[in-house]
Amino acid sequence: MRSAVARVSLVVLGTYLLALTYLEWRWLQTGYDMKIGFIDPGLAAPPSVVHVSFPLWRQSAACGIATLILSGIVLGLWRRLPAVVLIGFALALTVLTGVWDVLEYGTLHSPTTAKVVVTTVLTFASAFYLHRTSTQ
Repeated sequence: MRSAVARVSLVVLGTYLLALTYLEWRWLQTGYDMKIGFIDPGLAAPPSVVHVSFPLWRQSAACGIATLILSGIVLGLWRRLPAVVLIGFALALTVLTGVWDVLEYGTLHSPTTAKVVVTTVLTFASAFYLHRTSTQ
């Protein structure tokens, strides 16, 4: 019974992760506008608008990480060891790109959200549990 719950959670987490990856990819593709100006009413200059765009490698990294995780989910449903390795590697890459995003863009406009990291951790835990139950 627990194995079935872990399998269903892998499928649900994979679907949710796919939606999050699509939103992250769109954010990385379009970028955002940031207004910079003074609040002082004595300075009547309008705020200047700066467009922040993300590098192409960051879009590729988001798609690559999602592909690793989804491949790991498929292998996890078959209870294969590479599933845990793939999802663990994707988790490490997610954390590294998240740290890079925070250092580069700050926490407010970081493309890597806590939702992506938590979903990846839960996916890793489910795949690890499925692998562990298959070896007992």
